[in-house]
Amino acid sequence: MERRVIIHNFHSQVFRTLNELDEEPDLVVALDSHLDVFMGTKDILDLMPKQIRLAAIRASAHTMIRRVLGDLPIFLKAEGLPIDFLPEMILVVPRISLNEYVLEQAKKMRDIILGGALLPNKLRDPMETCLSYLSECLGIKVYTSPPKNLMKLADMLREAEYALLDLDVDYLQELQSECYTPIKYTQLGQLCWTAQMLKLVRKTKPPLITISEAKVAAIQETKSNFSRLIGRLKNLGYKIKYKRIFTNDEEAERLIKVYQEFYEGVQKPLEKKQREERDYLSKEAFERNHKELKEAAKKYFTQKSI
Repeated sequence: MERRVIIHNFHSQVFRTLNELDEEPDLVVALDSHLDVFMGTKDILDLMPKQIRLAAIRASAHTMIRRVLGDLPIFLKAEGLPIDFLPEMILVVPRISLNEYVLEQAKKMRDIILGGALLPNKLRDPMETCLSYLSECLGIKVYTSPPKNLMKLADMLREAEYALLDLDVDYLQELQSECYTPIKYTQLGQLCWTAQMLKLVRKTKPPLITISEAKVAAIQETKSNFSRLIGRLKNLGYKIKYKRIFTNDEEAERLIKVYQEFYEGVQKPLEKKQREERDYLSKEAFERNHKELKEAAKKYFTQKSI
């Protein structure tokens, strides 16, 4: 079987590529230092300029990959459809990244409790709640490596009929300076090393690898850590294809900045205010709050010069 590597700039470009391919993986192993599982909505995205949507969907990359490869269990169950045909999806993240995600979700639950919409005794352990949500609702199982050994996934990859290995390069220690969203305040040993990831590839030889989030400069520089990684993959017999690469990093970083300004300055504080409402968990509040967010997004992007 031909082995391929498809390289993108943004992680949000991967699901579009998968949608264009004929192959249907029965196993997805995603390596990342972020849990890109945000549940955005199409009508909010439609209010953004087209080029900004690509930056916005980066936070939903794993959710979108799951959707394009059979949809989310929560949606299938709601329609009375089976979920046993879905390919298995393992999200490999460093423990530090999982802890950060759980802490962020716990802060949101605290807002809801303080607002009076949820009683404290109804709140389960935050880690258990998050892992259960990811597995049962999104169909994504989390594997923390580091500290767990990445090679423990080798048998699963070897036994798959057709496996996809999806790599966001900010998962790798050596590529922190060559990616768009490096992890802050990490210590040695908290992220994975390139050699560990390559050992997994060498032992399992997944037929398709998607790689994203490397800067254009790192892709173009022949002596960059990213280029060394690609050279090693070529030596392992992989054919390399670059797809949807930006002309330069200034354009990519500008799109990220515009969306980040909207999220941090408009969406995030608005959602925090909404969580503090006593009827936050009601259907009426959901519809009211969603309408408010749509109006805020429309106003922001109408006035914003892109």
